[in-house]
Amino acid sequence: MARLSDQLADWLSRVELLARGAERHRVEAVTMTAALKTQLAGRLRIAVEDREIQIPMDEAIRNDWHSVERRTGASGQILLGAARRDGAHADRFWAAALALHAAGDA
Repeated sequence: MARLSDQLADWLSRVELLARGAERHRVEAVTMTAALKTQLAGRLRIAVEDREIQIPMDEAIRNDWHSVERRTGASGQILLGAARRDGAHADRFWAAALALHAAGDA
């Protein structure tokens, strides 16, 4: 089983700790770039459309999933993001996308 963690500067030490303690697991540091977010979100969308996974019947999760917005940046690249609400910004959506990514690499 793979574990994934967003590789932000203040999280790097946590990722390193996970990697050191990962006996049965592979730890992959992930930098959430615009390109990776597009790839992860697309893969998650296809999995939902193909009924490989379902969005759980939980209001907080559904709100997170539906809060992700697509816009085009000044350079023409696709940007995905969500407004911060209650201290989160689509965290459950990105957790699901990262889990699907990890499951595909397992």
